[in-house]
Amino acid sequence: INIPLKELLLVVNDLCKKEYDNSNFQLYGRKGQTQYGIDGFIVNNDKKLILHQCKSKLISRDDNKIREELINDIEKEVKSANDEFVIIKKQEVQTFILANPFKQDTFIQNKAIELTKKYSFEVVVWSWDEITYRLDLHQDVAKQYFHQFYHSDIINIKEKNKILIEKIERLNISIKREIEDLQN
Repeated sequence: INIPLKELLLVVNDLCKKEYDNSNFQLYGRKGQTQYGIDGFIVNNDKKLILHQCKSKLISRDDNKIREELINDIEKEVKSANDEFVIIKKQEVQTFILANPFKQDTFIQNKAIELTKKYSFEVVVWSWDEITYRLDLHQDVAKQYFHQFYHSDIINIKEKNKILIEKIERLNISIKREIEDLQN
C-alpha cells in the first residue's frame, strides 16, 4: 500500500503510544530540521529512549530495489540516532523502530538483528504487515486513520487489507494488459 509519509508518521506515532502505553510519544522536529535518524520518540519510565523512523516507499516498484533502499535507510538512520543520542548526548536507547509500507522481508529483518548486535539497543522493523497487525490490536487508531474501511466492524483490518491488495493486483494486471496492447 502506498501511504503518504505524513500519514505514516502519525499512524506509527499513535501506534507507539498504544504499544508502549504512553501518551507522551511525540514527533521529533519538523521538515527541514536535522532529525538524527528519528521521526518520533519518548523517554520511558526507565529514562531510556524509544525511537521511531518512518520510510514511505512507492511499493509498486521492484522488490529488490525497495529492499536495498530500506536496508540502506535502516543502516544510516540507526547509525545517525546512535551517534547523536548515545555517543554525543549520552542517552540510553531501548528500541529503534523502522516503520515502512513494504511487506515483511527477512533480509531487512536480518539487517535489524545485525544492527541490534552492533549497537547497544534493539532495532526492529515494522513492515506494513506488522503495522496492520498492530492496527488490528488498536482499532481506535485504525478507525482514526482508515475510517473509510470501518462502516462495519464485522470485517477486521487484515481482511480489508487483503481485499485492497486484491483490487490493486487486478488493477495492475489491467494496466499491464493495456500497456502490452499499446506496444503491439
